[in-house]
Amino acid sequence: MNNTIFDDVFRTMVEKIPQLAVPLINEVFQTSYPEDVEIIQLRNEHHQENGEIITDSCLRIGRKLYHIECQSVDDTTMAIRMIEYDFAIALDSARKYGRRYRMEFPKSCVLYLRSGKIRLIFWKWK
Repeated sequence: MNNTIFDDVFRTMVEKIPQLAVPLINEVFQTSYPEDVEIIQLRNEHHQENGEIITDSCLRIGRKLYHIECQSVDDTTMAIRMIEYDFAIALDSARKYGRRYRMEFPKSCVLYLRSGKIRLIFWKWK
């Protein structure tokens, strides 16, 4: 894994003071959570056959999952990595019903810091 100081600072900030993520979540996902909303931090380590991946943040507010990554630069692999991270998060919540599985994908975004201005990229799973 190729961590930067930004990853470490962002991960620590969200871990120690998760309420700081509430304004970001409200802005990006057009929600209106109060600052004192209950936030459940989910684990950031996900084990796969080819190794472990670590996300910057995975939070649950009410019944919704949120996944936020903080990047210093926009690289060409970020979109694929977000799909991998979101799939790993969804696998953690997978429930089997007979021969079917139900998985909850998080609402996700990437916060880019070094693009001249702060940019947010997000998408919705259908």
